[in-house]
Amino acid sequence: MSKVRAVIALSGGLDSTVALAMTMETQKLKPDEMIAVTFYYGSKHGVWETRAAEKVRQFYGIPAVTNHLKIDLSASLAAAAKVSSLGATNPAAIPEGHYNDETMRSTVVPGRNLMFLSVLSSVAEASLGGMRQEGTVMVVLGVHQGDHHIYPDCRPEFVRAAGEAVCESTDYSVGLYTPLLNMDKADIVRAGIALKVPFQHTRTCYKNQERSCGKCGSCVERLEAFAANGVTDPILYEVQ
Repeated sequence: MSKVRAVIALSGGLDSTVALAMTMETQKLKPDEMIAVTFYYGSKHGVWETRAAEKVRQFYGIPAVTNHLKIDLSASLAAAAKVSSLGATNPAAIPEGHYNDETMRSTVVPGRNLMFLSVLSSVAEASLGGMRQEGTVMVVLGVHQGDHHIYPDCRPEFVRAAGEAVCESTDYSVGLYTPLLNMDKADIVRAGIALKVPFQHTRTCYKNQERSCGKCGSCVERLEAFAANGVTDPILYEVQ
């Protein structure tokens, strides 16, 4: 088995899948040099994300047992899930319309990326087996420009601060890599097309249903991004 060089949060969504493809391409990584971590945190769409993440893992050949971790954070993020419309225990409906609408702020899950990064950096540091001199492992998040105005834990300020915390907490054996940080959704789709990303396997919809709704902010943003690139989104929607 090769030495692990990157640990990525893989939700099965469009962003994390493109971030995975970009990381493997730019860093010249083999599948067994990646650890994909799929988090379940008690969201309405969690089961569909998990299924998508498994399909993406299979496509890229990341070893299932040793290199794809499925971590349940629903207990740790239970309070956060209750106040977010994404939470399975929150009766609030998923807001529909454009992602810039003020209503989309209800989808914020407090502390989500901070919690994710803590786990990812722990997995990354542990993968070194105490041999820090062997080199740095990167943790990868698919945060991007399109989320900056709504989600504070996706902004450059958070990434800078979190990156410093990851480095300090691991004695600089682990670093933070955010390849999509300055890209919007249309840029991400464009990059994914160039990298031949399997968009047909990805999941973006926030609703608890097998077929994507085409109406929630996340679906609308995705559809607009594909349209901006002059290509058809390969997944099926209820409304398109």
